[in-house]
Amino acid sequence: MTSTAVTDTAAWTVLLKRLDAFGLDDIYFRPAYAALYARPGDSIEAFTFEHDDQIFLLPWVVRAIETDTPGGPAFDFETPYGYGGPLSTSDDPAFITAAWEALTEHCRQRGIICGFLRFHPLLDNHRWADPSLVGVVDDRQTVVLSLGQSPESVTTAYARETRNKVRKAEKTGVNVAVRTDCNGLERFAHLYAEHMAELGAHEDYLFGEDYFNAIQTLGDGNWRVYLAQYDGMDIGGALVLLSRRFAHYHLSSSLRAHAALAPNNLLRHAVTMDLLNSGRERLHYGGGLSGDPADSLLRFKAGYSPERACFRFGTFIADGARHEAIRAEWSLRFPHLVERFGRRLLCYRYRT
Repeated sequence: MTSTAVTDTAAWTVLLKRLDAFGLDDIYFRPAYAALYARPGDSIEAFTFEHDDQIFLLPWVVRAIETDTPGGPAFDFETPYGYGGPLSTSDDPAFITAAWEALTEHCRQRGIICGFLRFHPLLDNHRWADPSLVGVVDDRQTVVLSLGQSPESVTTAYARETRNKVRKAEKTGVNVAVRTDCNGLERFAHLYAEHMAELGAHEDYLFGEDYFNAIQTLGDGNWRVYLAQYDGMDIGGALVLLSRRFAHYHLSSSLRAHAALAPNNLLRHAVTMDLLNSGRERLHYGGGLSGDPADSLLRFKAGYSPERACFRFGTFIADGARHEAIRAEWSLRFPHLVERFGRRLLCYRYRT
């Protein structure tokens, strides 16, 4: 049995190629993707455990925790924004338990007190979380489309309102352009920033110019930008991430002033039609803003497909005493944030 935290991107990529032979690779597990969410001082890594030619891999971002509690430097880990979590070539409970025991010991030796995991709805990889060490929460439904269908069968399954709004956008003169160059990313970044400002979005959803510039490091063929245009102006856009098996509707935006033209409806339709013959298995539209089945964003996305998946997250604690001490320290320093963030595993990261 061997375990380590891999930081070398070439070695990480070799491991992913082994996993891809089992159909387990996706864009969210790659080092270039994890790097998008690394801040100065962070470490992007892939914890690996191997035994008898079986492999367990968990990409994560390790961050230092600001604390004056006794016990030396403290850290936590988080899987990057999106859909990650563990990958395993074995479902054997003994192997999974051994992997998580090794991971727990690894964390304790490094002062990593806890970790927050976002699981992958299309891989159902929560099954590779040891239930005695990881608390798994079924958070919300997401909308999925099987891509091995004809355009006619897909559009027939659209909700009536969805079909009507797609037709309306087309008749009004909205069109969608597909871009895979820097200029396309820049234009989408501008739309996204303007849209987030309109919404007054939380900083968790704010991605700056550097982020969109770095999307190019994911490699050619791993992303596309779709721009909804009207009268020569960009009025909406989508950033789609791609891998061999899956496509993900990663980020989207539209300008409020042009909402009546239904650019979001046409964008999703255009992305869907573009990917139907791409050789991929499924397109993941994502979920709503909450776990409420009546969530308006979920209902909007559900207009494109009757298929569903489940987004789950997980909480892992390697050092309960230290975690509780840091939470208590944070609660005393920021009492005004306790009601809003106090139930979160990484609550102490919120300072404003």
